[in-house]
Formats: sequence, structure tokens, C-alpha cells
Amino acid sequence: MRGLNSQDREPRLLLWFLDYLHSIWTWQIFDDVLVKMVDFLCEELQHERFQDARPVAMVVAADVGLSS
Repeated sequence: MRGLNSQDREPRLLLWFLDYLHSIWTWQIFDDVLVKMVDFLCEELQHERFQDARPVAMVVAADVGLSS
């Protein structure tokens, strides 16, 4: 069995975003949450210290944008 280090796990932590958005689709807070998620993915996670997660963050941001 291959061990998981932090670099293997970190990008996968972003994959719950779509499921969460789908679960709150009809709630009044949806628009606010969507804006905050896109800001987080496209601005905050593009910092140099998140170098390994940056590509995955942009893929998730694109998925979020296409699903809304």
C-alpha cells in the first residue's frame, strides 16, 4: 500500500466544493457562497505557497463556474 504524504492529499481536499454547492443550490446563501469559493480558488490558492494545489484549484474553479 502506498503511503499518502501531504502533497498527495491536499489537492483532493478541494473536490468537495461541487458537492457542497449542489447541496445548497436552492438556498438564499448560494450566491454568497459561490462568490467566496471562486475568490478562494482563483485568488487565495494562487499564492506561491500553494504551488502544488494551484492547477487543481483552477480546475475546481472552472467546474464550479460551469456548474452554476
